[in-house]
Amino acid sequence: MKISIAMTSYNGEKFIKEQLESFVSQTRLPDELVIADDGSTDSTEEIVKRFSLLAPFPVIFHRNATNLGFVKNFEKAMSLCQGDIICLSDQDDVWDKSKLSVVEQCFSESPQTQIFINDQLVCDGDLVSYGFTSFEKARSLGLGDDWVIYGCCSSVRKSFFELVSPFPDDFPGHDTWLNKLAIYMGGRRIVEQPLQKYRRHDDNTSTTVVSDSGGGGFFHALRKYGISDSRDQWNAEIGYLKLYRERLLEVANLGDINADLRVVNGSVWHIEKRAELLGKRIKLVGRNRFLRFLHVSLFWLQGGYRYSQGWKSAAKDMIRP
Repeated sequence: MKISIAMTSYNGEKFIKEQLESFVSQTRLPDELVIADDGSTDSTEEIVKRFSLLAPFPVIFHRNATNLGFVKNFEKAMSLCQGDIICLSDQDDVWDKSKLSVVEQCFSESPQTQIFINDQLVCDGDLVSYGFTSFEKARSLGLGDDWVIYGCCSSVRKSFFELVSPFPDDFPGHDTWLNKLAIYMGGRRIVEQPLQKYRRHDDNTSTTVVSDSGGGGFFHALRKYGISDSRDQWNAEIGYLKLYRERLLEVANLGDINADLRVVNGSVWHIEKRAELLGKRIKLVGRNRFLRFLHVSLFWLQGGYRYSQGWKSAAKDMIRP
């Protein structure tokens, strides 16, 4: 089994050297490191090229002719990888020395799994831990593991990447596309062990509630994120669900993939139902707030929030603007 690391870079001179050094410290070295750079104007390329001279594995540095954006840049990096397993990497984290060894063992023991996603310590810009992991933060918010999606924690079979690429144009996240499709195919597994330090700083691209460096649970998140008009977001999600459905149907029609078609077909039904319920929520929150309380309560009792967060989603819908 060959393992590639797919990293993207963009003006990463401040932190990239530490991440590169953590690759060299792995107890199981990668078979190659592929870096797709999206037009850095700082010393990122120089740092990588100096590193490549002494690295105990091949380092491929690809500079894009035009800026692709981080989603398509990750697709580019993954497409250049030759390994059986592709471990995605951000330019500003630091990996535990056992990460690749653990990843290799996980895939060896689970040939049906397409993606493993590991936990990570959430840290500040100096890699000082905030005292919790990403999984702990998500669970404190009442989120299930399927809501925890981090590209930087994802290790992907190359064959699965080839199956679900190209990524849709203007899709908000490569990690969401890969992880959601793996979940819908029954092919994603969790590694509870934190295998890296996740650096939070001003230039991070991820700004979700789960990636927030603040502590607190549901009510903290409610104050900061939840009390807002989400109709535009839900309309966008309905569009994304349509894309998932289309790709899953394409996958099912192939017939020779390493996936349980019963799971795939069940996921297609789930997607259709979630899109339908989101459409109903859009209409609900458009009602007068005084009338909305009764309608939201009835919708909740009828199971309208079973694909969201249950009573927590209902509570937010009652008080949204």
